Amino acid sequence: MPHRSQEDEPGRVELQRTIWRMRAAGMANDAIAEKLGISVVKVRHLLKVAQVLAATELAIEAKEHVALQAAQYDGLIERWSAVARNPDHPNGPAGAAVIIRCLEAKAKLLGLNGADVGDSKPAPSLQEALRSPEAREALRLALAQADRDAKNGVVDVVSDTDPDAYMALGDSSEGS
Repeated sequence: MPHRSQEDEPGRVELQRTIWRMRAAGMANDAIAEKLGISVVKVRHLLKVAQVLAATELAIEAKEHVALQAAQYDGLIERWSAVARNPDHPNGPAGAAVIIRCLEAKAKLLGLNGADVGDSKPAPSLQEALRSPEAREALRLALAQADRDAKNGVVDVVSDTDPDAYMALGDSSEGS
């Protein structure tokens, strides 16, 4: 006999939902079985099937969310790279700060926030650059401005992928 999918049995899906709600309300399996006129074994089986389906759907949704969020960070990094790499751009430090935040957030999102990376360290030139008082001050100011903007609702860094729009918002808020 071929295995029947849940789509073949709409009544079974509704029965699973009913059992799931009754169990969530605190009813024991034997009480559910008695009330619905089915065996306790069938109650346990349908609860298990419903649990597996719910876990599978949740896992799929979580993976889709992670992929979407990672793509948003990649987009931000790509858009801000030109600003951060241009030594003549006045918002270069802000671009670098946004990129750093995106990389940190993406690493955390993907579970790469230091637990599995061992003793990896930034390249010596990056370490030296970050030790420079000018770079540290520029990053501190850029991060502080980003925090103020976020608190004031001026810009949502995660959704605003246009560096020029972000800087225009920052410029207009300074005059107010």
